[in-house]
This record gives sequence, C-alpha cells and structure tokens, in this order.
Amino acid sequence: MFVPCCPRYPANRPAPPLRGNRAPEATLRLWFEERSGRQFDALHASDGLLVFTALAMHLMEVGEEALLYVEEPERGIHPRRLRELVDLMRRAVRERSCQLVLATHSPVVADAFRDDPEAILLFRRGPQGTEVKRCTDLPDVIEALETAMPSDMLETALFDALWPESE
Repeated sequence: MFVPCCPRYPANRPAPPLRGNRAPEATLRLWFEERSGRQFDALHASDGLLVFTALAMHLMEVGEEALLYVEEPERGIHPRRLRELVDLMRRAVRERSCQLVLATHSPVVADAFRDDPEAILLFRRGPQGTEVKRCTDLPDVIEALETAMPSDMLETALFDALWPESE
C-alpha cells in the first residue's frame, strides 16, 4: 500500500551514533532511498515527507472498523502526494471498513471528494454552537457541485451562501 507512492526505503536499521552523542544500542532510525539510490535518514527528510510517512504507516496499521481522525493532512505535503494520500485513505476505508474523519482547508483534498458528496460534512458556527450538515442534505450544494469544485466553493464562501438560514 505504501511503496507505490513514496520513495523506496530500506528496512529500519541500527542508527550509527550521532557526532558528539552516544546513541543507545537499540536506537533505530527510519531511512529513505530515492530512485537515484541516494539514501538519507529521517533527520534529513522534509516535514512533508515525514507527515506523509507517518500518515501512510497509520493507514497501513489501522484496525478493522477503526475510527481515525486526521487534522489537516496537507501540512507540508506536495499536492501530487496529497492525491496519493487520499487514495491510500480510500483504500484503507474500502479494505478495512474503517472510518476516517479529515479536517482540511486544502483545495486538493477538498476537490478529491467532489464526486463523493456524501463524504463531505460542512461545519458552521451558529448562535447555538457549531452546526454540522452533510452536503447531500443541502440540495443547492449538490447542484452547485455539478459545475463548481469544492475548493472554489470554499474560497468564495459559496458553501455558506447555500446553507439555509432557518430550519
């Protein structure tokens, strides 16, 4: 599940001592290997690669029918990798019957769910607290999704404009 969307990485191996520090013998480091063959450990990886790796590892280990919350999965991850991460998430849901709850402001992540509006929940602060609605419960939103991308609707506040004032 993980290999197709991330640089190949060798198995964890004992870490050599850091200069000036004595690492305990049992210390392990995560190593990455690029297609070019260049290897580097997690200390030299970008934040985005580390976030992607951590999320992918959680998805690989998520239990059957588990519930996983992910706050802003887009942090530091390249847009192409975000699409791959969403694909991993969909695969985990399909294969493990788990549920994922994502909170995002990412246009890439939002747009990945355009054709799956029942998966999109909208949150709005109201006088009585936070209100939550499924896109499928708002016919005007479903109609708008036929011609607009979710990211455009976020950016232009169209989701708010299509939210009924009184119910």
